[in-house]
Amino acid sequence: MGIYLQVAESWLITYRWMVMMISFCVWWIVSCFYDEKGQFCAYLPAYTMLLVISNTAYPRTQQSAPPPPPVLPPPKKRRLSTTIKNAFKGKLADEEDSAVSSSTAVTHHTRARSVNSSDSGGEDITPRRSIRIRLFNENSEKLSKPSKAASIKSPTSPSNSSTLRLTKYPRNTGPPRPLLANNPSQKTLILDLDETLIHSLSKGGRLTSGHMVEVKLEGQHPILYYVHKRPYCEEFLRKVYKWYNLVIFTASVQEYADPVIDWLEQDRKYFKGRYYRQHCTNRNGTYIKDISSIEPDLSKVIILDNSPMSYMFHEDNAIPIEGWINDPTDIDLLNLIPLLHALHYVTDVRALLALRMGEAFP
Repeated sequence: MGIYLQVAESWLITYRWMVMMISFCVWWIVSCFYDEKGQFCAYLPAYTMLLVISNTAYPRTQQSAPPPPPVLPPPKKRRLSTTIKNAFKGKLADEEDSAVSSSTAVTHHTRARSVNSSDSGGEDITPRRSIRIRLFNENSEKLSKPSKAASIKSPTSPSNSSTLRLTKYPRNTGPPRPLLANNPSQKTLILDLDETLIHSLSKGGRLTSGHMVEVKLEGQHPILYYVHKRPYCEEFLRKVYKWYNLVIFTASVQEYADPVIDWLEQDRKYFKGRYYRQHCTNRNGTYIKDISSIEPDLSKVIILDNSPMSYMFHEDNAIPIEGWINDPTDIDLLNLIPLLHALHYVTDVRALLALRMGEAFP
């Protein structure tokens, strides 16, 4: 019985393969009658064979490249008369003088009238407005009208710092001191507030939660702020409080900064001094922090700030940090704890902090 089953199974497999081969051949023959678009055509195989035979017997000659297009002469430049040039130059000079003398008002320039056809060869020429003057006026208008909420907090430093560059403090000419002190003295760490330890936004903005701080200025309506701590801010303050004399130095007004600092110190008093906008040096709208007024001995003071313009007087005493807005994964304060712990033991903090500028402090 088993032999019959094996024979039947072999015949069944052979029959299945024969049916598959026949069906494949039929499918290939039928597909020859359909073109690329899937339409049936009874004479398509014969037409294809004729094309193959004709191409083999009479090969096509290579077509020559088309001739290049003719090169047209450049258009002639229209020349302005001397009267038009002088008038156009005088117009631009008037625009520049008016823009520099009035930086808070936007100057509306009118388009020049059409020039007489006898002077310009029969064509009207209208001089374009000065783009540089228009951009200058727009930027001046934005800077001259800050909002009440923005004027209370630390202002954003201007991008053009070439006019605010000052001379560094002179280097020590004496012999170098040892890097590590036998008995390290207590040093001062100056901390910025906005975008360094916290971020706040006035009511009506993107933030609708957080610690609420009400700021009351004389002669103005109260402004409500939502304040958020930077990640690991509390851990950072608890650590560095043991090593340094902590001082807050912010470019914000005192009416805004005091409630925020009180909120940071609700569990423990961390800061031994508070300095505000009135203690900064104002240079062309930029508030610069003179840390020598807090600690005259610059070898024992460090400033942590997100704005390079704030410590431009003492770059060798600064630790830059990226400004924080709302990133919950930020760990910059946590990463600074080992560095600050090491700087606590050095004789002169500038011996290490000046290395980030590519030079060593003597």
